[in-house]
Amino acid sequence: MSRTVATGVVLIGLGLAAVGCAGGTPTEASADPFPPRPRTVDVSGLDPCRSIDAGRARTLGVVDSRRSDRSPIVPGCTFSQASGDAYVVLVLSRTGARALAPGYPGQQGQADLRDPAVTTLDGFGAVQARLVRGSPADCAITLDTGADSSIQYVYSALDPSADVESGCDKAREF
Repeated sequence: MSRTVATGVVLIGLGLAAVGCAGGTPTEASADPFPPRPRTVDVSGLDPCRSIDAGRARTLGVVDSRRSDRSPIVPGCTFSQASGDAYVVLVLSRTGARALAPGYPGQQGQADLRDPAVTTLDGFGAVQARLVRGSPADCAITLDTGADSSIQYVYSALDPSADVESGCDKAREF
């Protein structure tokens, strides 16, 4: 039985997502920061609330999920745990992950994300960053799914003593 849990999660309102900007074209000096994608993922029409099945939700301790769209073009879903911590999935159909990478011309997300770093996740390039608002453990992993699209996995913790490494590990495990 699912119950509604007040998460108290600070939901990020990424300005880049709300605007839906693609971030421009990289210059020769700023080559794509990611390895080649194992495949391109078509995110159009992707329902973020269907990003995990019931078994995975149980494994992660998810007790409730609800739509948390940032705008008509940025669908989102919040998966809450009994502790009040939450996973948030955002589908960025007009913003490639590379636009968040340090050194990218016109780098986006600087108002909402701190200390962005290029990383990989399951063979895909990604940008990992702390959230400007929220607890020290709040972390966003933005997965490179296409030239101008990405999926962002956020872990938000209520525990003020949690650290960013544990938060980023949680975002990665989603």
